[in-house]
This record gives sequence, C-alpha cells and structure tokens, in this order.
Amino acid sequence: MANYLRKSFVSGDHLEPASGMSWSVLWETAARPDGQWSVARTQTEASAFESAAHFLKLGFVVHAIKDPAGRIAMNAESIEARFAQNNAVSTHRPERRRSEPEYAALAILRNFADDRRPIPGLMIASAAVQARVSALALSPAEFERGMSFAADRGWLTIGDGFLTLTREGCLVALK
Repeated sequence: MANYLRKSFVSGDHLEPASGMSWSVLWETAARPDGQWSVARTQTEASAFESAAHFLKLGFVVHAIKDPAGRIAMNAESIEARFAQNNAVSTHRPERRRSEPEYAALAILRNFADDRRPIPGLMIASAAVQARVSALALSPAEFERGMSFAADRGWLTIGDGFLTLTREGCLVALK
C-alpha cells in the first residue's frame, strides 16, 4: 500500500512586516572598514532608536539608522550624540583602567543590577557573569582578580561556581 504525504504550504508573512516597509539599524560588534554591517529590522522609528540605544549600551558600533525608503535617517555621529548622555560615565566616578581589579569588580556587580533590581542573596553562575562582561575584553586573570577584589570587600561571596550578591554589594551595584 502506498503512503501519501500531504503537501503543506507555509507563508513567510510572519517574517517581515506586512507592508514590507521597515526601519533598519546597521550595527556590528566592531567598526568594519569593508562596509558590511549586521542589520536589525524594526517596524517603527521609535523601536529603531530603542534598538540603536541598546546596541550602544552593549558596547557595539551602530553605523546608521535607515528609514523604510532606505535613506539614512541618522548616521553614526548623530546616533552617538543622541545617546551619549545615556552612556556617559557620571562625573563623580573617576575613569578606571580595565586592568584594575576594582574596574572588573564593579563591572561584575553592575551585572547583577542589569535589567533588574539587585537583591542580597541573588546568585549567578560565574561563567555566565564572565560571558556577560566579555564586551569589556577582560582576560580570565583580570576577571578572577575582580571577583577576588569584590569578595575581599564583602560585596559578594564565591562558592561552587556561583557568585552571591551581599547587602554591601547591592549598595555598590546601585551606585
């Protein structure tokens, strides 16, 4: 007896906006001289600006925002200027070098506060934290020194591959 298979048709309507018109954010992890950029597509101008701000917050390079017609609505300099106040280091914090253990420790603590309110006892796997702060280009040794620096000051505890935030660490993370 022959088995018959049913033919199914799948529409790609859910992949692109129905109108075919979308805003584009050209971004990459580092500036590219060859002009090849990753593209994030959004349906509205507001969401394109939100995406650009998010990419900058993550430390990526945003080349341009294009409108649905393909014209550049905002170039890299305009994007940097618009979102600079969001990414600016506050004036009360001195600039720290990435090689300093305190810099790495503060980056680790701020990771606990990223997108949520840190609470004492919050636990995150140290490997996950290291992956999250990888945009800072910390070597494994610098990351370890940063963890030790934070533990020595009572900001977090280290055990079984997990970092646990302390009450003091919460206060530092929120600064």
